[in-house]
Amino acid sequence: MRSKASIIRVFLGLIASLAILHIAYAEDWPTYMRDAARSGISSEGLSLPLSVRWVFTPRHPPQPAWSPPHPGLVENVYEPNRLDFDYAFQVVSVGDRLYFGSSSENKVYCLDVREGKVIWTFFAGGPVRLVPTIWRGKVYFGSDDGFVYCLNARNGELIWKFRAGPNGERILGNGRVISRWPVRTGVLVDNGVVYFGAGVFPFEGVYLYALRARDGKLIWRNDSWGFFRSGWGSCSPQGYLLADEERIYVPTGRTPPACFAKADGRLIYRHEQTMAPGWQGRYYYLFGGCYALLADDHLYSGGREVVALDRKTGGTGFAWFPGRKLLVTADTSYMLTGKDLIALDRSIYAEASRKRFSLINEKIDLTGRINKAKGPEREALEKRLEEVNRELKEIEEHIARKAVRWKLPCKLSSSMIKAGDLIFVGGEGEVIAVEASTGRKVWSHTVEGEARGSAVANGRLFVSTDEGYIYCFDSEGSSSAGFNPQPIQPEPYPEDELSHLYSEAAERILKETGITKGYCLVLGCGEGRLAYELAKRTQMKIYGIEPDEGKAERARELLDKAGFYGVRVTVDQGPLLPLPYPDYFADLILSDEMLISGRIPGLPERRKEIAREICRLLKPGGGVVYIGQPERAVMLRTGRRLKADELRKWIYEAKITDLPGFNGFQVLENGGVWLRIDRSPLPGAGRWTQQYANPGNTACSDDLLVRYPLDLLWFGEPGPTRMLSRHAGAIAPLSINGRFFVEGENVIMAYDAYNGTKLWERDIEGAICPGVVRRGGNMACDEKSLFVAIGNKCLRLNAKTGEISMRYSLPSISGGELRSWGYISITDKLLLGSTSFRSGLSDALFAMDKETGELKWVYHGGSIAHNAIALGEGRIFFADSKVTEEERRKAVKIGKPDQADVRRVVALDVESGDVVWQKPVDLTDCGPPVHLMCQNGFLIFCGAFQNGHYWGQFFRGELAGRRITVLSAKDGKLIWSKPCNYFTRPLIVGDTIYADPWAYKLETGEKVRYPHPITGEPVPFELGRGHHCGPLSASPYCLFMRSLVVAFYDLNRHTGVIHFGGVRPGCHINMIASNGLLIVPEASSGCVCAFSLYSTLVFKPRKDVDRGWGMFCSTAPTTPVKHLAINLGAPGDRRDKDGTLWLSYPRPSIPLVLKFDLKTEFLPGFGYYMI
Repeated sequence: MRSKASIIRVFLGLIASLAILHIAYAEDWPTYMRDAARSGISSEGLSLPLSVRWVFTPRHPPQPAWSPPHPGLVENVYEPNRLDFDYAFQVVSVGDRLYFGSSSENKVYCLDVREGKVIWTFFAGGPVRLVPTIWRGKVYFGSDDGFVYCLNARNGELIWKFRAGPNGERILGNGRVISRWPVRTGVLVDNGVVYFGAGVFPFEGVYLYALRARDGKLIWRNDSWGFFRSGWGSCSPQGYLLADEERIYVPTGRTPPACFAKADGRLIYRHEQTMAPGWQGRYYYLFGGCYALLADDHLYSGGREVVALDRKTGGTGFAWFPGRKLLVTADTSYMLTGKDLIALDRSIYAEASRKRFSLINEKIDLTGRINKAKGPEREALEKRLEEVNRELKEIEEHIARKAVRWKLPCKLSSSMIKAGDLIFVGGEGEVIAVEASTGRKVWSHTVEGEARGSAVANGRLFVSTDEGYIYCFDSEGSSSAGFNPQPIQPEPYPEDELSHLYSEAAERILKETGITKGYCLVLGCGEGRLAYELAKRTQMKIYGIEPDEGKAERARELLDKAGFYGVRVTVDQGPLLPLPYPDYFADLILSDEMLISGRIPGLPERRKEIAREICRLLKPGGGVVYIGQPERAVMLRTGRRLKADELRKWIYEAKITDLPGFNGFQVLENGGVWLRIDRSPLPGAGRWTQQYANPGNTACSDDLLVRYPLDLLWFGEPGPTRMLSRHAGAIAPLSINGRFFVEGENVIMAYDAYNGTKLWERDIEGAICPGVVRRGGNMACDEKSLFVAIGNKCLRLNAKTGEISMRYSLPSISGGELRSWGYISITDKLLLGSTSFRSGLSDALFAMDKETGELKWVYHGGSIAHNAIALGEGRIFFADSKVTEEERRKAVKIGKPDQADVRRVVALDVESGDVVWQKPVDLTDCGPPVHLMCQNGFLIFCGAFQNGHYWGQFFRGELAGRRITVLSAKDGKLIWSKPCNYFTRPLIVGDTIYADPWAYKLETGEKVRYPHPITGEPVPFELGRGHHCGPLSASPYCLFMRSLVVAFYDLNRHTGVIHFGGVRPGCHINMIASNGLLIVPEASSGCVCAFSLYSTLVFKPRKDVDRGWGMFCSTAPTTPVKHLAINLGAPGDRRDKDGTLWLSYPRPSIPLVLKFDLKTEFLPGFGYYMI
């Protein structure tokens, strides 16, 4: 009989053996999707069933960097979210700890995996969007603050940090103040080297780095890959990096990853194709995005589908997977489609997939050829198409019969990993486990939100949802385990004598300024007490800056306890000069330090600079500085007494009235001493109040400030979610008085032009205006109101609030026939409209009193195109196509009258509606559709052609007959009319008509000429741009356009088209100059071409920085050479300070570009490089 001690020893030995066995199979999950290949596969198995051990509930859910695409089909094409790398708090786990970053709270968390309790947190200077990497006891991560951090994994202490951008510049990005060069690739650590990317927009500069992991020392940096294709390229580092033995792969937003050499950062390849040949519903696959993985010799790039690319070349052709997520093992691929989870035999499926892909491409090609073929050729093509369809059916049956090992119906498609023989799949409200060998569902559990991330480590399953929850499951959990919410302490500050001081100060500031929305800056924010009081009472996003490191840290901790930190309040530690914030961003500027101490911010010798720096940050047209000391602070003796004369002297000496928008200041002495500075609108800032800028339809704003160089001021909302398809050609944004208005699908949105704050959003059925090129716009605005024509009414909305202040009904002037409100425009006193009987056409014009709605006059016509109506010279001009035969014969001088486009051009007095003059005019070839502009006493009739944006048509002479006709606005006399060989709708800048690609003098029709940069001879202006489908817009000093991407042309320096890569403009005007800014609301919805990003962009003129490279165009002779300046290896052309145009070589590729051949020869190893 065994002794009790022996039994105990055996039992303990068994426990030890089991523990050893467990440790042998337990694995860490140290980086996103476990390894540098992002395989999502661990050999560790888990014992089922699993139960919830704990649920970590953060104070705030994730705040993604990018809004999702349109949720439905756009022109029969569906685009999933390909920029969703931060829609959940992804996790990593090593040993008994779990780590994740927070995009909402600007920090990294370390949790105890046994209980889910916080061990430590670390505050970064901006959102931490991607999960850290754990390597040898250190935590590596990047932040939107532009830094990469290395922390001690045990206690969270900083070991080193590295700034990725060239300097500390910051901008507003999607509602947060971030570095101009944020780190949004995560940090990959491989063999002691840290790899990461930084930057967003190629124009601003994008970077790829390799650092030594132990100390952050630079190994190499690639800072030139953003200039891919002379700035046309889309290469924004967004999403987790991948690596193999020799290469780094960088996801680039919505486009396929770029490949770089590990050894030196050299770009190996960068492809921008994201779909199979075809158009619209015939797109068969769509890939590219932040989802990617490596397996064997292939790089798998996901989007709507997953495509296997050759790792070395990036070439397609190995395999195509019609799924959202993919796991690849030695012999099996597991594909998640949104309908099924499918296990595929890799060898069989790859070959069949290649065959299917080839047949699909052939089918698309045959379909296109059949549409053009006739007779026997068409019959032969149709016969082959039948064969291809039969072969496609056979290959699909072959895949289903031979390649599919098993299929499980599964609607979940958000996340998938493999641990041992279990596949864990997550989606909306649920996570499940499936046996990899059989496809049998063996476990499931509900979750709050969409399960978008998962990890397995050391016997535990972790699941992250888009609502911020992190679930821990293991075999020892409990079905009754509840949520572990992070505590919020509503009153983190002590109730002391300062409590009432701060409370009263906040109340006074808000009462006096009336500002409760937008951005607030608190100078010398101390421990954050004033920021806290403001956050409780307003919707403002508050930034505080504090020189004292201890106070700043204390402020972060207390504001974090209150639940405000990150999402509402952010504290920066640093000096007050220079202030690390973008121009114009602050609606309200305060000082906690002055409130308490009575001292003016900063060192005495630098206070003038601080005053001017404060003014730089203040928003024009409504921004307020309100700083001072309340009487209670003096009574409590918190500091010295602030004197009114000190404030006056400070501001007088700073000479702030020399700065734009500052006309003076006030020093108030009631209830203490307070300084108030209000910023007025910027002198010279203009407006864009109708579809084509102004009632004269010139498509050129009156903004005298917007000129090149331009620099990004902010980017963000609105995104594509509620916007019309880009091909719809929606109405342009309107902008005035520091706001801009955007119409989407049955919605109107208003934003602050200077910082992107959403002011209001109003759902209005019928607020949608596609096809403006033919129907005209449906909105107009003035300083106080936005007018929107919908159905048979016009709504007047308060520009500040979006509330409807008045409804105007369409006059009953058409004999009872159904009409809708067509044309719309406004003057100081009048609302002008028309009765539309067909889209874009009306049979009557009218004017109403804008304030009362009283009908002032009516003009009955025949068929008046809305875009052929313009105001100017106190008159309203239009072209009516209903004319008599006599008028037709009178107008036509050449050709047959019955084939001519003759219209009666009419001028009415805008106040009375009386006819001033009218005459028939031959407008043949000025369209269709015919558009009218009024400028400088001239009427300009032209065509707004939409089908002429292909260069082949231009070079074949198919556009040569497109005509411009100019009349005198005074009496209708013909000034000139001639064919002008142009692409799309012209515009007018001053006394020049820009009819892409030419420019003509308004008064004479002669081509505008400029000196050739090589010969010095006067040659015609030429504008060469890439693929484009919409007209230009302008300010007096710049042209704005689509040249594949967002692009500018500097009318002062003439360096050629300058590209802002990565973002696609709309197919009509969505780039407007107003308020001293270039405003570019998102307008690419539905486009699945290779553009990395979709976002609203707002630019500000900036004299000290020129980031762009031009493409100078001229087809004139380049000899004899008078002067030639060549910039070898440059990505484009640029003028120096003396005005010399340095031409890049090799020459950029764009139609009409100035060309020359140096006939260079290189020794081995030599080439063109950018340094």
